[in-house]
Amino acid sequence: MLQETPNAVVNTYVEQAEYKTAVAGLKARYPSYCNNSATDYNFSTTWTYIDNRCDFDLELGDILILGENAVFITTYFQDTPSDPVVAAAVGLSAGNYFVPGVEAMELSFSHTVSTSWGLHALNPELSLHALGDSKNHATFSSGQSVTVKIADLLGIASANLDAINLHSAGPLYRLTGTHIKITMRYSNMHSRTPLDNTVKTHGTVDYTQGVWTSVGPKMVYKEDATGRLHKFQRYHYALRVSFVTTGTIGIADAFATLTNLAVALGLLGVAVSVVDTVCEYFVSNFGVMKHDNRNDWMTLESLKTYAFEEGILDRFAEEKGVRLLDTDAMRARRARMEAKKAAASDEAAAVEAAAVEAAAVEA
Repeated sequence: MLQETPNAVVNTYVEQAEYKTAVAGLKARYPSYCNNSATDYNFSTTWTYIDNRCDFDLELGDILILGENAVFITTYFQDTPSDPVVAAAVGLSAGNYFVPGVEAMELSFSHTVSTSWGLHALNPELSLHALGDSKNHATFSSGQSVTVKIADLLGIASANLDAINLHSAGPLYRLTGTHIKITMRYSNMHSRTPLDNTVKTHGTVDYTQGVWTSVGPKMVYKEDATGRLHKFQRYHYALRVSFVTTGTIGIADAFATLTNLAVALGLLGVAVSVVDTVCEYFVSNFGVMKHDNRNDWMTLESLKTYAFEEGILDRFAEEKGVRLLDTDAMRARRARMEAKKAAASDEAAAVEAAAVEAAAVEA
């Protein structure tokens, strides 16, 4: 099977949904974090978060910032006038504000996955679960766009904007912001249903603890009583929701199958057997040719005999300080050598005698 990590695109947006209704209700009964000195926090002499009020008159465009594969939903911001003196003269000043009611908004997204061989799936089936938990908290069928309330998304991740960040004396996550990550894992290879090659998505939701999530400064304009606009720098702290796409998509492929089969055979140590079987099919005496080692045996034995007869073996053993074993094989080889030397001596004597006799006859 040919496999690859698919190309995936997530198109994300946020809908205000019940945000306005929630804000109206919160304005009627101030939430505990508004105008509460218990939420004050001093990070440094430069960065202080005190006198934290709530802004109930924000529109979606004031709160939402879109990024690549991510959305930033402002939960807290700091406004600083570009010209404090002029702003103060018309009754405008710096301020720190929580953004109530963001949990009532909805995160919506569509997602598309494609491969190099032409597979294309729009909004494949998706199940959302928490990191380390196989329980599905939300399931969306194939072809269906995804819509999740921010409060539910926080719940899946076990995150709480009103929990304390960093340590017991730290600020609220609503002040620092936090990061929720959704990992989208695509696959069309399912062990329980091997014949089903439909692309499905497992979405894992988790959040990063102990971090500050800020978008940085943006410029906004505030109107005074006369209608004149004054420039302010707004520093956003946000709930960041980001997407990571991964996974493996496969397709049946003959070449990939043969390659994987060859690798598997090699790992199992049966490659030699397969080659032998094929060779025996095409070569009638392959078994005899492969296992007949008489030539190797004769070469080795002749070298042993030569080394023994020429004294090479004795000299090598003497140089290395090793005593040759007096085995039956060595004694037999020595007896053959002595017999051979005796035969050669007798032959030389006979030749010498014949030469003497020949010389006497000539005389």
